[in-house]
Amino acid sequence: MPTIDPRSSHKIQLIRSVKHGGFGQVFQAFHVGSKRPVAYKEVYVTSDYRGSREKRPRVDNEAELQSTLNHENVVKLLDHWKESDKVCLVAEWMECNLLEFLKANTIDERTKKSFMRMLLSAVMYIHSERIFHRDINPGNILMSKDGVMKLGDFGLARKFRDEGNEAQEPFSSCAGTREYRAPEMLYGLTFYDHTVDLWSAGCVCVDIYQNGEPLFHSDTDIGQLAQVVSVFGDPVTTGQWVEAKTLPDYGKISFATPENPPGLLKSIKNSTRGFPEFLQQFLCYDPKKRMCAGDLLLQDFLADGQR
Repeated sequence: MPTIDPRSSHKIQLIRSVKHGGFGQVFQAFHVGSKRPVAYKEVYVTSDYRGSREKRPRVDNEAELQSTLNHENVVKLLDHWKESDKVCLVAEWMECNLLEFLKANTIDERTKKSFMRMLLSAVMYIHSERIFHRDINPGNILMSKDGVMKLGDFGLARKFRDEGNEAQEPFSSCAGTREYRAPEMLYGLTFYDHTVDLWSAGCVCVDIYQNGEPLFHSDTDIGQLAQVVSVFGDPVTTGQWVEAKTLPDYGKISFATPENPPGLLKSIKNSTRGFPEFLQQFLCYDPKKRMCAGDLLLQDFLADGQR
């Protein structure tokens, strides 16, 4: 893929707005110098991190992190620069996001596994670079016209913490998209790690099988946690994650839990043989028990999903 010459990177012609939010906006654009379509994003310097206890992230955080990444399943940042009230980013243009693709297409078993391989390959790569995303969801997973899936939007991404450094700032337990937020975050933990990405990736894998329908969905954080508990049961009383009793918000509210929680096997629509067993290796309560993306890619379940 050709790169954009930074000396001509400002020659951007806007075509249409494709996304607008509290942090900024994204346009489909045309880069005059390279004569190619691109995604042009503006992140406002004055934007607030709404509803969060985390300090407002540096607006250049996305550019700093994403500019270091180079992988076939990660959206390539082609250029970036600062202006007085915003940071501007130019990235490769992708045709649609995963949710839009799943709603518009019926895909076979091999393609589903291929999509999961591409997602986990992206997660494995960014974790190897000591970066975790914090907002893996179908809206931030983009599709090229030739069917290549790429992880994008690193606005909430962070570097791994330095072990033993007690002076580091806590993260926000409210970061990311609620339906894909790990249970430790829903229970109020602010010193979490990259394993939250594995939970999110597991939720996206379910979306792939359920044609874009999320496994857990609620309009509130408490409701979201209730959805998780209704599938897995209480993390402490079931013995799945006894350490959860030390989390800030555990025990503040009790949920009606079934005597025999259905688990993933009975909760996933359109599931196929081996999928729930594969999924439970990383879509599980205890962060320490979530299998890393590299090991997941070696599992037999994904063997016939090779592209």
